[in-house]
Amino acid sequence: MRGATAVKIFGTITLQEVIVLCLTAMLFVGQPFGNLSQIAFISLAVAGVLVFHNDKSIARSIGIKQIGIVVLLLGLPGVFSLLSTVNSGETTKFAGFLPVFFFAGVTIFSLCMNYKLLDVLVTIIAITSVVWVLDSIVQYFTGNDLLGNPMVATVRVSGPFSNTHLGMLLTVTLPITLKWLARFGWTCQIVYILVLAFTLFFTGVRTDILTFILSIFVFYVFYIRTTCGRLIFISCFVPMLVFVGWVGITNSAIAKARFETTTAIFQQGDFRNNLNRALSGRIEIWEASWSMFNEEPITGIGANSFQEAYQSHKPDSEMGNEVLLVNDAYHVHHVWIGILAETGMVGFFGLVGAIAFLVFLTCKSRGGFNLYTYPWMLSFLLIINPFNTMPPLFKLWWVPIVLLVIVVHLVELHRGDRTVLQRAEH
Repeated sequence: MRGATAVKIFGTITLQEVIVLCLTAMLFVGQPFGNLSQIAFISLAVAGVLVFHNDKSIARSIGIKQIGIVVLLLGLPGVFSLLSTVNSGETTKFAGFLPVFFFAGVTIFSLCMNYKLLDVLVTIIAITSVVWVLDSIVQYFTGNDLLGNPMVATVRVSGPFSNTHLGMLLTVTLPITLKWLARFGWTCQIVYILVLAFTLFFTGVRTDILTFILSIFVFYVFYIRTTCGRLIFISCFVPMLVFVGWVGITNSAIAKARFETTTAIFQQGDFRNNLNRALSGRIEIWEASWSMFNEEPITGIGANSFQEAYQSHKPDSEMGNEVLLVNDAYHVHHVWIGILAETGMVGFFGLVGAIAFLVFLTCKSRGGFNLYTYPWMLSFLLIINPFNTMPPLFKLWWVPIVLLVIVVHLVELHRGDRTVLQRAEH
């Protein structure tokens, strides 16, 4: 039976694989609907335990070992932070969650090694992204999206979401969607980008806008192979993007306010305070984070412990600041600073190690370090880029996306090598 399972993974599609495909797709598709993606995530972890126990070819495979290395690099620093945590309960929960993260990865890996199903998964993500963007446009013109959800506070389009997670999800997975759209030609790509750009600029979330611009630039550097082609693309596409961005900002009260606040950074007054107001109090949060790091530089103040530690580390009037803008912060709003604060230098080098490991594997692969060939790698780099405000592992809604991106990229590195499951047995 085990041998038959190993053959099926490259051949016919079984009922079990269809069920797992639905659960894996829910990690992305289910994001707007309460805890649906988290339920799917836990279900995948339970299935992963069974897969790991029953299918030794999967358990011993190269890909699973690579997933294990990444999980250890990202997660062990959180375990070490138990030595200095200010919130032992939350940090213990984080440590206990690591096996869930790993075994969910086992299930996703075993599913996606059937490349037919991987292609279906990519198609689902791309089509869902297009539908979400169209939903947000319907919301802009009618005031309600297709599900009847109104615009957030009448000024932000969020599609089927009740928050601003729409932009974050669509920007970090933009390379996957663009590569899928590439099969239909340039027109589909450009239309999608411009409509998404309008949505992002109208919503006014600067993190999403910066990540979007970074994603577009890097993707097309690898997609367009010639210098002449890149120049033509820039000269034709960038003016359209600027115009759409201008239309989005000028038609949105919150986007205009954000733009005016941003340009006020260099006005008269203390630069630090101007910058803090422009970033909605982020400077205060980052100063508190740096104070936490100085207190526990090796292992940090504990994974998932930032909110409790903030009260004793936040700036005060004695430091010469204006009125405090953030009295209670629930996370750091910066990938790298958050890692330093909560897991110290151990966490910092763990994240660097995970990035270096994935880059090394990518460079060694048949496709080399080509972020068009491997758009999931580009998505991972977007997740950990310094403009991103969302910590990779400390927010439960975000963790399934991080895992999906890492595991599918590792599967893509083995694409076309159907002996990958058997190698570890010899």
